[in-house]
Amino acid sequence: MENLLYQDRGEKSRKYLFRLFLLLASMPLLLNAQFNNVWELGYFTNATYPKCEINFNSGTPVVTNFNRPMNFRACNASICDNNGNLLFYTNGIYIANANHDTMQNGSGLNPGAFTDAWKQNGLPLWQGALIIPWPDSSHKYLLLHETPNYDTNVSYRPKELYYSVIDMNLDAGMGAVIQKNIVLINDTLEFAMLTGCRHGNGRDWWVTVRKYQSDIYYRILITPYGISSIDTQQVGGLTTEFGATGIFSPDGNCYASFDNQSMLRIYQFDRCTGLLSNLVYHEPPITTIAGGLSFSPNSRYLYASSLIEMFQYDLQSPNIPASEVLVDTFDGYYSPWPPLEATFLWHALAPDGKIYVSSLSSVVDLGVINSPDSGGLACNFLQHSFYMGGFNVHSLPNHINYQLSAWDGSPCDTLGINSSVQNQAVFDFRFSISPNPTDGNFKIIYLLPQAKSGVFEVYDINGRKVYSQNLPPWSTMQQINLNGYSPRAPVALKGAGAQVAEGIYQCVITSDGKRAVKKVVIMRE
Repeated sequence: MENLLYQDRGEKSRKYLFRLFLLLASMPLLLNAQFNNVWELGYFTNATYPKCEINFNSGTPVVTNFNRPMNFRACNASICDNNGNLLFYTNGIYIANANHDTMQNGSGLNPGAFTDAWKQNGLPLWQGALIIPWPDSSHKYLLLHETPNYDTNVSYRPKELYYSVIDMNLDAGMGAVIQKNIVLINDTLEFAMLTGCRHGNGRDWWVTVRKYQSDIYYRILITPYGISSIDTQQVGGLTTEFGATGIFSPDGNCYASFDNQSMLRIYQFDRCTGLLSNLVYHEPPITTIAGGLSFSPNSRYLYASSLIEMFQYDLQSPNIPASEVLVDTFDGYYSPWPPLEATFLWHALAPDGKIYVSSLSSVVDLGVINSPDSGGLACNFLQHSFYMGGFNVHSLPNHINYQLSAWDGSPCDTLGINSSVQNQAVFDFRFSISPNPTDGNFKIIYLLPQAKSGVFEVYDINGRKVYSQNLPPWSTMQQINLNGYSPRAPVALKGAGAQVAEGIYQCVITSDGKRAVKKVVIMRE
């Protein structure tokens, strides 16, 4: 009897955890979850100040100091698996695996004289490398990377954008580079600004980089087939000769860049087309070099810094420039001694929901914006408040929001829906589902076009139709019961006692050449 009780409790516990997983999976995730949970920092090692690793897997950053071979100057990209285990990282010179050894075929990135001159330190190029998980693959990754050039006519700007491909199934799970230094763009590019955002379909990726001394952006589409397209867009506004930071908001709706000459520029971003629009331009009252930029986890606030000033902007304000708040000014602190000033430089949003700020000098402390989702001084920016235990100069990992989901209801939120539905235009229909989550019984409310009939369909995560029902003209509500229907049928057919499995499903209403899409979570006791 006691054993049966324990088994019953275990079964209830498993069901509770599964339901919790479904609830969390159905919510839009704004942070990078496990994919950026381990940060490698530091540019040299001695007995007193070794290099450091920051691990966020426990929810609280834990620093480990050790003598790691790779040095970082500014260029820094890394990736973890779904469980937060480090897979590989790069400083723009070579790729290291999880054992901190050179990955198989991972040496010799970015060939050229500039790279050779910095091979001991790592490239001094912020946002000079970016890692993209290969769409629909659990083991392949795309590394985009660049290096400055010694051609004095373009002030050492990158003249190519390269890509390399990593397969983590090779070398006993330590990974190997299977393609390396493939020229993707042959053009003179702006310093840094290599960043990306998940496509509105929730699977593919957009990567952007800017042409040198130009208002032209390259936008690169990455699909399961690899590099699918490279297009350009002319966005207007001032151009720069200094380099800049370019980032997307966690929700993917905005793109911003910041530098000394073209200053702060904020655009709306279309995750379906990869296009920028509706430029907001602003010149903050900076007194020194500018460039640091980050978004709050909720995507409402934008932080921009010079070396000695930190500003916040409210993107929900009707006048974004007028919402400017001077959060703090550099307090003159040396970390740990003169002349190593703990000024402000690059920013990085971490898995703990805080924004970490590096310095221009080599220092042993990072600044932290502790409550970035709060407005004004309530964001709680504390300078030089996070002790690393080792020296770090410029470097923070160049991460993007790896967990951003599909853009619900958008024209490109089509994965998992059959081709006939994909071609329908998006419409609202005042479509709602209640309750949600549900045990398979739920009510849909909607408003069809006048005198038009419709169809209600349900698809599983693999795109299989599990339910279909006609909606008569002038109807506005239906009670849906998925229990007793077979998810294996190509069109929903009743089966004896069959049930649609627990999980997340897409519910689609189509009528008059239009469609609306909602998600429903199925849970059972």
